[in-house]
Amino acid sequence: MTFTPDERYRRHLQLAAIGEAGQARLRGACALVVGAGGLGCAALPLLVAAGLRQVIICDGDRIEPSNLPRQVLYGDDDVGRAKADVAAERLAPLNRDCAVTPVAMPLTAGNADALVGRAAVVIDATDDFNARYLLHDACRRHQRPLVTAAVHHDEGQLAVLRFDRASSGPCWRCLWPAPPAAAACDGGCRDQGILGTVPALLGVWQADQALRVLVDDAPLDSGTLVHVDVRTMETWRTTWDVSPTCPLCGTGEAAPGATAAPGGGDEEARWEDLHAPEAFLWIDARTDADQAADPRPAALGALFTCTWRQFGAAGPPPGRHCMVFCGHGVRSLELVRHWRGAGCLHVTSLKGGLAAQRNRRT
Repeated sequence: MTFTPDERYRRHLQLAAIGEAGQARLRGACALVVGAGGLGCAALPLLVAAGLRQVIICDGDRIEPSNLPRQVLYGDDDVGRAKADVAAERLAPLNRDCAVTPVAMPLTAGNADALVGRAAVVIDATDDFNARYLLHDACRRHQRPLVTAAVHHDEGQLAVLRFDRASSGPCWRCLWPAPPAAAACDGGCRDQGILGTVPALLGVWQADQALRVLVDDAPLDSGTLVHVDVRTMETWRTTWDVSPTCPLCGTGEAAPGATAAPGGGDEEARWEDLHAPEAFLWIDARTDADQAADPRPAALGALFTCTWRQFGAAGPPPGRHCMVFCGHGVRSLELVRHWRGAGCLHVTSLKGGLAAQRNRRT
């Protein structure tokens, strides 16, 4: 069956923010999606169906049985095959106007620039910090907008970095100058599990933001990180600015009034390395649901003081060193890096979180 573009894209054409001009921009655009896992499988069909000229899928992984509950482009018979190839096969019939191009290899320093250079918008749907930073830096070099998302347990994060604009705002490295150490990445879906709907929701948001970038319909501002707790459906935002010490954007100067945390300014500290735990202001970085289930964690004794929501994006005021904790040390480390990017250097994350402290006591 064939039909005209006016028939296919009628609902787009009816929108004042898209119309004929916006649909023409979509028809001429190429999107690069790096990662064909839970995020990518949700974002890809919407991008193809929207009428883009081309969608490039870059992923070097092969399908495993444990992928199937959340990576819905794949079925039982696809196990062992390359994700990029299978995704392209599934997506091609959705829209003959869109060329779907698989790149069945991981993103590397050798191919990142060539792939990013072909795209009008880039979607970071990876679950690997090194690939995420590699993609971020390539987008900044080539002035391509980047839509990035991440998930952990029942939580997700979404940001848009407008490197395509002369005044692009802060970059990812202004917030987190370098990928976290391998130990800080413990607790991903491979190790801790995840419900398939969580990456699906974030992937849909990524597709939405990518399309809004292409038609210039009020996507997120750079320097805005949207958080969602899928279990409670609560959302909130944090913001960050260009950091003077950012390796890409900064001037090399320290933030005004910044004071370093104990231990030489380390982002993390183990409990056994704290000489006087009672000297810290202890800040709970867990979700509302986790805090409600365990409001005064016994693992910390009488040290618990306040929750992270009592402070804004700039972090707690100076005057006392702060120890930030969560269940496993992942969320707290993200929060510490955000606050440090805003110039609040007197915060440290408890390495391993409450889990490590409970194990130490047993």
